[in-house]
Amino acid sequence: MAEQTYQITEQQLTQLEQNLAQLSNNNQQLLQQLSQSKQDLTTASNQLEKLKAQLVTLQARTQLALQQQQTAQASLQTANESFQKFEQEVKSETRKLKLQRDIGYAAFLYMAVK
Repeated sequence: MAEQTYQITEQQLTQLEQNLAQLSNNNQQLLQQLSQSKQDLTTASNQLEKLKAQLVTLQARTQLALQQQQTAQASLQTANESFQKFEQEVKSETRKLKLQRDIGYAAFLYMAVK
């Protein structure tokens, strides 16, 4: 079985060669774009990993800040309660002192009048 032979014109051969050259050029461009895309993907992946690490760090800092805020709020509440208790004690002491003063004045007036 003999292979068939085809004949093409010079114009057809030129067109075929141009098409093959264009396909080769397109292929080369696509390979360059693929290489650039791979580099971009690697860069993006590295940036993503860095951002994930930063996110973990920021989440830990946020948690710590929330705990510190809660501690500070509890301390402030304790201080406020202590201040209110102290204020009540001062009011009570002031009433006692006023009562003692008034009794002293009354005793003085009683002695002075007597």
